[in-house]
Amino acid sequence: MYKLVVTNDEKMLFDQLYQPSFEEKGYELEEYNGEQYSYLVENKYGEYAGTVEFIEFNQEKSMLANPQIFVQCELLEDAVSVWEVDKVSVKAEERKNKTLNNIMESIYEICKEKQIEYLIAEMNPVLCRALKVEYKLDVYRLSGIVKGKYPYIPVIIPINQKVLEAYETNRAKKERVV
Repeated sequence: MYKLVVTNDEKMLFDQLYQPSFEEKGYELEEYNGEQYSYLVENKYGEYAGTVEFIEFNQEKSMLANPQIFVQCELLEDAVSVWEVDKVSVKAEERKNKTLNNIMESIYEICKEKQIEYLIAEMNPVLCRALKVEYKLDVYRLSGIVKGKYPYIPVIIPINQKVLEAYETNRAKKERVV
C-alpha cells in the first residue's frame, strides 16, 4: 500500500506526484535538507498515486513558517515523539478514487511503526476539515486560517490509542467485507 522512497527513481516519482498538486494550490516547492521519510502511496489498483512525508520535528531545522507556535503549545510540552507531516498529496485524477483513504491508512501504519505521539502540520483548511469530519480525528487548531500566498492552519494531531484502535477496527471491517 505504501513504499519508503529510497532510490533516485522513486524520489523522481515522488516529486512528479506531489509537485503538480502543490503547484495547483500555489504552495512553494521546498526541499528539506535533513533526514526525512518520504512515501509513495498506492491507489486501489496498486499504482502509485499519492505521497506523504514525515520529518522529526526540530525547531531549528524546521521548514514550517512558524515552528515557535508548536514549541509554545502545552499539548506538546511532555511529548517525546513529534513529527511534521508534509507533502500529503493525491494525483488530481485520483481524488475521487479514495486514494486519500490509502494515504490515511499509510499514515496510521507509519505512526504506529515509528511510535509517533503527535503529528504537526501547516495544513490546507480543506484537508483539515476532511480529517475532522470524514476521518473523525482530533485535529487541534493552534490558530485560525493563516492568510498569505496560500492559506493554512497550524494543527496538532495526537496519535493516541483511540486513533490506532479506530484504524484497526476500520481495517478489520474492510477485511471482512473483501
